[in-house]
Amino acid sequence: MFKIGDNVLYEFKNYVILWIYENGNCELTERHSSVVNTILVHMDHLEKAKQKC
Repeated sequence: MFKIGDNVLYEFKNYVILWIYENGNCELTERHSSVVNTILVHMDHLEKAKQKC
């Protein structure tokens, strides 16, 4: 299960979950320097990113 703040993969890019909706959609953010992109996707399309130790 995913939670807010998790690092996830969507279409081979790394994102962070900003918000999770009751219908299974979630807002993801991708950050590149000062540019922030936010997208809305369903959690079925996400994979958990591997954490670096």
